Amino acid sequence: MIPKGFITALRLLTVIPISGSETDNKYRALPYFVAVGAIIGLLQYFAAQGIYYVSGLTLFAGLIITILNYMLTGWLHLDGLADTADAFGTVHSTEKTLTILKDPHTGTFGVAAVVIAILWRVIAYQQLFEMKMTLWIVFALLNSRILQGFLLLLFPYARGEEGKAFGFKGPLWITIVLVLQATFISVAVGYFNNIYILYWALPIGTVAIVPLCRIYMKHIGGLTGDCIGAATELFEIAFLTVVVALGSAYLV
Repeated sequence: MIPKGFITALRLLTVIPISGSETDNKYRALPYFVAVGAIIGLLQYFAAQGIYYVSGLTLFAGLIITILNYMLTGWLHLDGLADTADAFGTVHSTEKTLTILKDPHTGTFGVAAVVIAILWRVIAYQQLFEMKMTLWIVFALLNSRILQGFLLLLFPYARGEEGKAFGFKGPLWITIVLVLQATFISVAVGYFNNIYILYWALPIGTVAIVPLCRIYMKHIGGLTGDCIGAATELFEIAFLTVVVALGSAYLV
């Protein structure tokens, strides 16, 4: 029997179809975020392995894997990045900022943010592919989904009881589970790969979103689903950029 928390997590974070009923307590889905991250990351990793055997596609590996990443997530985080860039690109009142975050239209700041994010990810993925380090995509996705759990647990929700990101506040044991998951992943990276790279990539990726979270708190007093999507995108790009930089150094 598939856990209801997993069903909720998969439906929330991906477009992958799954049957069954969701959990009534959303916070019970948080421990399964990392499992969803593993699914998304492994599908990208195996796609990369497939491209290795099709030499005619290697030039476009970064683009193909990037498209797969966004297709699996339903472009969710990229949409959040666009809305967040439009909302916080200039100073607005709290009400105006929340309205822009909910507006389905994309403005100049949003388009620019999306273009930069896509290009940056394509380049990072291509570099990882050429260095045969695409397993780090999986590690990035695992950590970013745990990060989402912490953001939902620790920060207030700016819209009150509206929106998909409401209702994830949970008991202490949820936080403990997320901490244990992060610890287990670190141990796994040390066993299967280079723990030194993780020691730099994880904190730098986390620090990269700190200014963003400060802006959220200052202007709207919390986070929304779009805000978390933007933070996720920024964390993954920063994480993968550090991996590429350190990976290149090790290969020299």
